[in-house]
Amino acid sequence: MDAQQVEPVVARVREFAQQVDELYLTIDLDVLPASVAPGLSAPAGLGVPAHVILAACQAAAASGKLRHADVVELNPAFDVDSRTPRTAARLIHTILSEAARTR
Repeated sequence: MDAQQVEPVVARVREFAQQVDELYLTIDLDVLPASVAPGLSAPAGLGVPAHVILAACQAAAASGKLRHADVVELNPAFDVDSRTPRTAARLIHTILSEAARTR
């Protein structure tokens, strides 16, 4: 996935959500670029842009079917300037805010 793939990713999340009763979302921070999430045991050189992940999370939460979400793989020992926890917090905030709007 790259920056130009936001719309297809969101469409795929919406399509998938229509086919299931409930969603469980796991965000592995290892998928993000090292520049926004350096506090990982295996940071990605390029990774998937954070705005693509944010859009996918927002679409999942907007479906009204999201029942559980988790954010995994944070390793504070490798972090720089608390970038990784701030990125994780932004993802969680996006998910919770969108989920609250759909209820």
